[in-house]
Amino acid sequence: MSDTKSDMMSDLMSLVRASSRTLPLADILRGSPQELLGVSTPALAALKILEINTVFDLSTSQVFAAATKIVAAVSDKTSAIYQFGSAPSDLVKDSAVADIPLAELQFSPIKILQGIPDASADNIATALDTATVRDLSLYPPYRAAVRIMIFLYFPASLPTNDPEEPTDLIPRSGEYPIEKVQYSTLLINPEADELLIDVNSSKFTPLDLGKLALENAGFKTVAFGALLTFTQSWFAQRVTLGQLLHSVTLAPGESTRIAVIDWSRKSSASQAESISESNSLTNDTTHSRSINEVTRSVKT
Repeated sequence: MSDTKSDMMSDLMSLVRASSRTLPLADILRGSPQELLGVSTPALAALKILEINTVFDLSTSQVFAAATKIVAAVSDKTSAIYQFGSAPSDLVKDSAVADIPLAELQFSPIKILQGIPDASADNIATALDTATVRDLSLYPPYRAAVRIMIFLYFPASLPTNDPEEPTDLIPRSGEYPIEKVQYSTLLINPEADELLIDVNSSKFTPLDLGKLALENAGFKTVAFGALLTFTQSWFAQRVTLGQLLHSVTLAPGESTRIAVIDWSRKSSASQAESISESNSLTNDTTHSRSINEVTRSVKT
């Protein structure tokens, strides 16, 4: 039986740095490739030459995908590249692989790949420690980025996927807000000769309504103000000690009615086996004897 999704998530978190272990996978994909273990500062600079600026860029990189296709085609006899006998021009540079058999392409330098600048090929190979096409296809941060991307965007391809699972009935953390708050605040500048202060400024303070109770206080001049409405939505990113199934936020004394739709699937199997054996032995013996007596009379 394959690992559960929680085990797979824990395994994916072992591929990122300790400072990123608490981040959602979506934020890791949007982050720098240095979020992944194995991406050093020189490697980050080499990836930028290939226009790879995020973990998602690395997972969908055409250069790394080309190296992976070439390596896979060597052993996959059903591949079109294997049957054709050479790699297409959008994967490799024709001038660099003219006399190289397909089976040897994976051991060629990475400069034969399209997308690898000739002037920077050696620096990229040194920074990533990937001298050959095969090394580039097995680059650990690339494989980690692909695993994270597939886990997040293509869960149906995971071995833990249940094709009969109703996705609309399974609760997931971070998908819907567990609490929403909305409130309005009235901000007024009572003095017309005072300069307006930006609400985002550190010098801004709300109006003290207590001043209106003072003597000679009141609405003597036109004031400038704004009615601001704030809305907050709270999402649960992760839940410890099990999965959060239901969450409802209630005010003091408030009651509500909830309709819960649950789904379960149960499979059972039975097997019965019966063995019978009989043995019968019959032995009949019949004896018969016939005696004929002959009576003789003798007269003297």
